Amino acid sequence: VVSIPVKNVFLHERKDIAVIRLADRVNITERIRPVCLPGSDRFNYTELHFHICKKDKQQFGRTNSFSKLVAVTSLTQKDCQILFRRHQAELGPKEFCAWDETGDNCTGDLGGPLMVKLQGRYHVVGLNSYALAKS
Repeated sequence: VVSIPVKNVFLHERKDIAVIRLADRVNITERIRPVCLPGSDRFNYTELHFHICKKDKQQFGRTNSFSKLVAVTSLTQKDCQILFRRHQAELGPKEFCAWDETGDNCTGDLGGPLMVKLQGRYHVVGLNSYALAKS
């Protein structure tokens, strides 16, 4: 775990996101890597394969602080709406669904980045907000 003080916080005027500027430089390592923020390009989310960071499980169900990159698949808006309604929830207009085909939906991974790899670089396109079972 690396702790670095925050220098500035920049809130987006219209979107539910903020960017922080750290007070010190971050040393890039195998486990600490830069990620791009999305530009003005619009992605067709139903045709992309995403990645999320999941905590590795240790013996007896305990998790450690290290994450691994896991591929997840997008769902159509229609399938996503059906899934949400089954859990008495509604999908917001800015939300979309991706799911882990292994069925290992862990609430401990919530808040992490939902990323897409384009031209060799990862771009954050959302946050892991829910953990619902697909079936």
